Amino acid sequence: MQKTELEEILKDNKPTFVKVSSSRLANIMQYVGVELKIDKYSLDYFYEINVEDLLKSQMPPKDIEEMASEGWCFDETKKFIKIFLTN
Repeated sequence: MQKTELEEILKDNKPTFVKVSSSRLANIMQYVGVELKIDKYSLDYFYEINVEDLLKSQMPPKDIEEMASEGWCFDETKKFIKIFLTN
């Protein structure tokens, strides 16, 4: 997958707060590393994936489309995609 394709899939997504199941996270991690982080200003937790790693991965496009429907979006630099976690 090319970065332009990924941008097209995620173009309308904005940061959202969702619950991510452990099984869904495990499915994603079969293809690419996911980091749990905390926003130092808002203290919100989020998962983050490096875009370059995602593009190099063998993740099927249907899984990336599913991630988009779940709420994954680009960060402000477009170097990472992320999703915020609800409590």
